[in-house]
Amino acid sequence: MQSYQTEDELHTDAENLRKKLVELVCKEGTFSSLAVLEMSQQLDEYIVHMQKRIKSYKH
Repeated sequence: MQSYQTEDELHTDAENLRKKLVELVCKEGTFSSLAVLEMSQQLDEYIVHMQKRIKSYKH
């Protein structure tokens, strides 16, 4: 994840990753495969980063 991304770029990247995660779950047939878990954790990092940005704007 790039720290210099704009909010729109970060949102777009997170949405693209979410779509890839859905595709991967369908391909793997399970939520518990290592590949799915790793991608899910990566998406979690994007979400946390977006939440921190939003929180910093409010203060």
